Amino acid sequence: MFVKRLMQKAATSEFPLQAGSLKGSHLDPRLTLHYGIPATASILAYDPLQHLLAISTRDGRIKLFGGNGVEGLLQSNSQASSRFLEFLENRGILVHITTHNHIEIWSLEKRQLLQVRKWTTVITALATIPGSPFMFIGDESGAVSILEYNDDSKLLNRMPYYIPAQVVLGEITKFGDTGGPCVVSILPQPQSLCSRVVIAYANGLICLWGVHEAQVLAIRGGTEAQHKKLAIYTANGSEPSSSLRSTIDDENEKEICCACWACPVGSIVAVGYSNGDIYLWGIPTTSKGKGQTELEKSEGTFLSRKPILKLEVSQGIPRMPVVVLRWCTDEKDEAGGRLYAFGGHLMGCPEVLKVLPLNVLNGEFTEKGSSHLELPLRGSFSDMILLPSAASNSSAVAAAVLILTAPGQLDVYNELSITNFLKRPGGLSSASLPEPFPFKLPLTRSSVTAAKLAFLPADGTVAKTLFQIPIVFKSYVPPILKSGTKWPVTGGIANFGVPGREAEPRTVYITGHEDGAVNMWDVSSISMFHVASLEMQCHAESRSNRHSAISAINFCAATGLLAVGNQDGLVCLYTLSAELRETKCHFVNTRMEHSEKLFNCVAGLQCLASLDVHHSSIQCVVISHLTACLAIGDDSGLVSLFELNSFSLYYQGRCFPDSASSIVAIRLLRSTSAPSAPRKLALSESRHSGSIAYILAKDSSMTAVDLTAGGLGGSGPLQPRNPSIAVSMHLLDSSGAPATLISRIKQPISSSKDPTSGDRQFMLLVDSQEYLTTNIQRHEGHSLDDESGSSDSPIFSNNLLLLLCSEDYLRLYPAAAIAEGDRNTLRKVKLNGHCCWAELFESRTANAHGLVLLYKFGLIELRSLPDMELLKEQSLSLSLNWRFEPSLMSVKTLTCTAHGRIALIDREELIYLSLLVEENNLRLPSSLPHLYGEDVTAATNAAVTSPVQSVKRKSQIQDLLGGVRKELRSPVSSGDQLPENHGASELYKIFAAEPDFMSHSPTVSAESALDEAPVQSTRPRLEIDDINLEDDDVPSSSPSAASKTNIVKKLKKSLKGKRRNSHKDDLDDRHKLFEGGKPSVRSADEIKAAYGHRIPGEASTAAGLARDKLLERQEKLQTINKRTEEMQAGAETFASLAEELAKKMEARKWWEI
Repeated sequence: MFVKRLMQKAATSEFPLQAGSLKGSHLDPRLTLHYGIPATASILAYDPLQHLLAISTRDGRIKLFGGNGVEGLLQSNSQASSRFLEFLENRGILVHITTHNHIEIWSLEKRQLLQVRKWTTVITALATIPGSPFMFIGDESGAVSILEYNDDSKLLNRMPYYIPAQVVLGEITKFGDTGGPCVVSILPQPQSLCSRVVIAYANGLICLWGVHEAQVLAIRGGTEAQHKKLAIYTANGSEPSSSLRSTIDDENEKEICCACWACPVGSIVAVGYSNGDIYLWGIPTTSKGKGQTELEKSEGTFLSRKPILKLEVSQGIPRMPVVVLRWCTDEKDEAGGRLYAFGGHLMGCPEVLKVLPLNVLNGEFTEKGSSHLELPLRGSFSDMILLPSAASNSSAVAAAVLILTAPGQLDVYNELSITNFLKRPGGLSSASLPEPFPFKLPLTRSSVTAAKLAFLPADGTVAKTLFQIPIVFKSYVPPILKSGTKWPVTGGIANFGVPGREAEPRTVYITGHEDGAVNMWDVSSISMFHVASLEMQCHAESRSNRHSAISAINFCAATGLLAVGNQDGLVCLYTLSAELRETKCHFVNTRMEHSEKLFNCVAGLQCLASLDVHHSSIQCVVISHLTACLAIGDDSGLVSLFELNSFSLYYQGRCFPDSASSIVAIRLLRSTSAPSAPRKLALSESRHSGSIAYILAKDSSMTAVDLTAGGLGGSGPLQPRNPSIAVSMHLLDSSGAPATLISRIKQPISSSKDPTSGDRQFMLLVDSQEYLTTNIQRHEGHSLDDESGSSDSPIFSNNLLLLLCSEDYLRLYPAAAIAEGDRNTLRKVKLNGHCCWAELFESRTANAHGLVLLYKFGLIELRSLPDMELLKEQSLSLSLNWRFEPSLMSVKTLTCTAHGRIALIDREELIYLSLLVEENNLRLPSSLPHLYGEDVTAATNAAVTSPVQSVKRKSQIQDLLGGVRKELRSPVSSGDQLPENHGASELYKIFAAEPDFMSHSPTVSAESALDEAPVQSTRPRLEIDDINLEDDDVPSSSPSAASKTNIVKKLKKSLKGKRRNSHKDDLDDRHKLFEGGKPSVRSADEIKAAYGHRIPGEASTAAGLARDKLLERQEKLQTINKRTEEMQAGAETFASLAEELAKKMEARKWWEI
């Protein structure tokens, strides 16, 4: 034991370890970029004006997609699951409600969270009002609140307007009862978005609420007992009898799960129930539109329990609840359309999305045929939406159907292809179902099984070649769908700056796929560009399948060579070329028969060799341009070493005859003076003098192969004590840097061509994989241009180190120990878990090197080299800000550049991380695409407001004329119609005050139902100076005769109230003057002020107020004069039109009117 310790101490003194110069301040593991759809995606939302698609997740993320190259990721620290997601249309604001009842307000322009508001009750419904900053919030107690987003303060404000369930449902829910039916859905009526809203409650009642009237306009659904209570409540407000109280317990309520509009005008609402039924209910509207059905007159317009239509989704029981309903209107015929429904199928049956074709025929809503289209799902259903067509004026006409399933799978159906399929004369069984297009990251069309990320300096030959190759951007979805429909998600502004610059460094990402395809991508900028794609090149007599999954990839950044191996044992070598040329391809089979064939190759990746010499899956391929060698290791332990130029075989054999362990890593090293050359290695002075291959097996066994002698070196394989599963192997110099050799280049790759320069630039090989460029000074006694000298000479010390990374340990050996068979380590570190991946990286600013480790449970460790001191440990979930557990496939795709940029693929997601504070090659965040288009907002607002002023006068006259003609034909009682629609400009005035019912219900406790007390406000008295002379307040239509009568009555009532209030004020003033029957004593200043005399010190203030008041009164008088002139002109126009109408009516008989 003493001898062994003494030998270990001597070995340690022979290879003294330096302290690593990498510090914790240099490290910052963080997420830099994210591509694809998260696996936890759950809810979809769409902004039809900005053309943006949003996807929220169950871990707090929100992913946004726009046009080509436009996508972004929003993350909150709460990491709570999403419950609702809605856009404030055309405002660049996204509203996100989590399961923790947090209302998050996101700014798309700044990509930041503006506000998080805590709601005290459980939020069960959310609806925004298009064209306004207002939104409805429904909760579990049945209350509906209104929130406003303020553009100035960038905050949400709660408005005093409030709709409690006690007012809507009457005696069904009493005041103070917190256990009322929850709000399931809130639907603003399409043609009266600012006046009507339908509220669906869980107890089966559907209520039409008048926002301006602050009262219920109609009720649909519910049980007979509920209707009796509602009838009593609406008739006289008295308590229901005891017999009616018991009836409600005897009849089961139908629980509502979802609702949506089933027509473009808002006269039909489709409701899905928990028992799998779907009912269509008629809703009163302000105007009769196409596709609107007549209401049932037998039960009146207020209460109705009879639906228009009941849809039979499936036969039998028990059935799943209907949880999602979406409606799409026919583009050519608004009377018909399709209802998309998920749910209603029998329990235990496969999940499908059903398409129900419906039509309005002779005033009745009917089904088109008896068959339903069923769209199969790829996974468990999450959500679905319809994207409106940009070519149609109606928002109810859809261009595409998006179906989201777990985990993170999004399918796109062209809605026109579904329509054409349903209209086939031969029935639904006459043709195949419409095929969806998967909304996928282009590089994940096929599952990625291997990947490599490589950095290319701008002045290298490979980077210049890459710049000359045409690159193409590939989008998630083609711009034109099947049947010629345009893809509507085109919002945002992309940033394509970096790939167009030749002087910039380049980064390529190479992916190998499950179907045998290989793709190369230029990832030098935020957007990924496709460079080339290929398939494995097989000989006609090859037994290998070119479509076998790719298992190993290696790219040499110095030469542009790409080696690819698949699971059938086939290895192909490619070169990157920008020329269209004829290329010679070498074929080698298992019998070592060599053949050649010429191919006409396009620019990109061109095949140089196809090596079919292995029978097992390839686990490791290594290209070394310094040793001119290609190394291959497979799953059975077989190793093959080929010469790159002639593809002749140097060595083939099983390096570990006593074990069939697979090959994990191969490192190639070349030097004229071999590092600590082992005694049994025969190193000649040939071209490959000193070329050694270090090989690592999965059971941590290591050995060395002499490329010159073609055999194993040293005493045979070396296996450490207490071996564990090997992860990686690296060669280091004494400073901890990757084993670096200098190779003299006759033509320096530096752009400077000055031969007198004292410094020359050379290429350094880093770990035989990547290279860096640096300025090397000329050493005394060594001429870099001396042709008699060796072409390769070591720049660092010959004392090389070998770092072995396994699941449980980090071991550092002298490189000579592999040949000597010495198991003694220079340093050994016990890890805190099972490591699954390890790689080296470099900090250029600190001139230091480090080691990154990833554990199976998701922990990242960062250590300095060569002392392997722990600098920082952080969970991958903390770096990404969402929960992440490494899977087998994600570990296989893990790759890291020498500058600490990591890329990994997890299912449909591509994730980039940076380990170093200094790493920012992508110039974040200035290079990120713009998610919000201010120009789009400005153009939309101009398009909406510009026609209003020019058409307003004409529309008023036409409405007046239409009203006269309608009254001449058939006068209609005002009680049979709902009040007219109001504009969005009046919403703030209405929502800023409490509804009228609040003053008549003193038993309502606002503090008990709200998370904060509403703002108290009183209605102002009518004054002359309060007259509003804005154009927005002018009504857009002329009132009918009945409406005029109502207006006169309201005016008289208001005037009476005015006089009554004035008299009451006089009495109050008299009471104040003579309190207790005795006059009160007043000061001299008070008496002077009462009679209009000035008070000393207040003269300037009074004068200023009087001046401001006079100017304001003058402006109002001018406006009144102008308005009077306009009204006179309108009256003259109206008189002429009325005269023309009278002349036409005189020629008609009374029965023609």
